[in-house]
Amino acid sequence: MRDPGTARELLLCCARTRIDAPTRERIATLLREGPDWERLLASARSQQVTALVANTLCGPLAPECPPDVVEQLREQARGIAVRSVHLAGALLATLDTLEAEGIPAIPYKGPVLSAMAYGDLGLRLYGDLDVWVHPWDYRFRIPDALARHGWSPLADYAWERSFRHRENGAVLDVHQYLTHRRTLPFSLRFDEAFRNAAAVEVAGHAVRTLDPARMLVVLCVQLAKDAGEIERSPLIKVCDISELVARHPALDWGAIERIARREGALRVVALGLAVTERLLGARLPDVAQGLVRGLPDRDALVRHVEERIFGDDPGPDSRPGLRDPVAWNAAIRERFRDRDRRMVALLQDVLVPNEPEFRLVRLPKPMFAAYRVIRPARLAIKYLGIALGVRSSDKPSS
Repeated sequence: MRDPGTARELLLCCARTRIDAPTRERIATLLREGPDWERLLASARSQQVTALVANTLCGPLAPECPPDVVEQLREQARGIAVRSVHLAGALLATLDTLEAEGIPAIPYKGPVLSAMAYGDLGLRLYGDLDVWVHPWDYRFRIPDALARHGWSPLADYAWERSFRHRENGAVLDVHQYLTHRRTLPFSLRFDEAFRNAAAVEVAGHAVRTLDPARMLVVLCVQLAKDAGEIERSPLIKVCDISELVARHPALDWGAIERIARREGALRVVALGLAVTERLLGARLPDVAQGLVRGLPDRDALVRHVEERIFGDDPGPDSRPGLRDPVAWNAAIRERFRDRDRRMVALLQDVLVPNEPEFRLVRLPKPMFAAYRVIRPARLAIKYLGIALGVRSSDKPSS
């Protein structure tokens, strides 16, 4: 029986775009040992890294692999590339639509992430499109604007809405926040991010997306978010971080630290870097190494993410308690208001505007922040009325 560890190690060695000499030698050794190819191919699919594995094994290393395996990888990689081109076209059309409607938008996954981190649309699998818009546009403009251009609503999760295009079938997730703020509070400022946006080339067109510093913070947040959920986190999320760091050697680490510290996500960024270093051997600059060394409980946290990726049973260095989402969030956040779920819920309930505020008054976009004042004021009036026996028209849950 073949050692399953060989297939995993080979997967990790191949899931990258840059293969240095020691890694190439290790791949050659693993190939000579004869990995479980069925396990490797299945794992590459589930970890969403088939295109990266194909990129590594279907080149000069192809003669060392079984011909049928090489053909399978090539065929699957071609399928990913075709889908990537299709979705890139859909993204460009969507951005044109939003621009025509006067809605600023920041795409930050899918084709733009492939271009920024991998330099190739076909090296990363993605199934839908994601754009981030200002909360005012999300609330007052997006539904009608998209409906006029062939998009039908699929779901509303409060922090994001999903739409499907009636002609090309593309799925579009429009975000007003980048995470569910009750489960993982994180609130980059849209206007600031839009002013600092970077341009990447997607299918021959310049597209504005998050600058590399903010993109790295967001990728680390996404990895941490997945590790705290029930479903497994795919390895491709780690590859995203590794490839972005490698492709942008001039990353502004000072800006990364400032943004992460302001958002209470310094441990989250340190964790993302630590996982990338552990699993993919990423070479981190000294400042990034400093962040990793300063992460409390680093080994246990990294082990937890590894378990969420590969589905292992808890090992001797892991803490099963971290599988509880509340405990996980508390372990990876440095600010008390982010760690304590009750505090998070209280702040969200009191400060984050909701439907009653939007029905009460429609403020112009430059005054959107005033809703944060209107909501506590409305709630104070509402519950004062309840205390005085005055009937409120609002639903109790608002």
